[in-house]
Amino acid sequence: MNAADVVCVDCGAPAVRAGFCATCITDYAPPATVHTIEFPQPTELLNMNDRNPWYVERRRARAWRSAVYLYAIQQIRPPRACGPSLVELTLPVVDRRRRDPHNFAPTLKHAVDGLVDAGLWPDDTPEWVRTLEPTLDVRRDRLVSITITPRSTT
Repeated sequence: MNAADVVCVDCGAPAVRAGFCATCITDYAPPATVHTIEFPQPTELLNMNDRNPWYVERRRARAWRSAVYLYAIQQIRPPRACGPSLVELTLPVVDRRRRDPHNFAPTLKHAVDGLVDAGLWPDDTPEWVRTLEPTLDVRRDRLVSITITPRSTT
């Protein structure tokens, strides 16, 4: 069997790559992959109601951004760019006190910045990244979970 004998699995035309002809290969898209990154909480959660000095907030923000960057590179193999995606962040809390999840938006912001630093998207504009409000989960193990789900651009 030589290269001329290989035909497209869709239309039967001569195949150029991966069993598809030049027309059908452009229509083929690999299945969308949902990525989940789990890692230990690097520092306290960033909360919009905190009244800390700027240097404390900056240190915490840097810790979150760096941790997400490092764990994204380790856990998404091979490191690759994602298309437009929806990001969901699950944050650990140790008790069942009432909290407003949207007050933890600064944590989400720095997590998304870490994902951009890891090369998952060229930018964190709405064209590439949409986010859900952070979810608070009672967990003693203090594991943070980030779920990245591909979304259609239509």
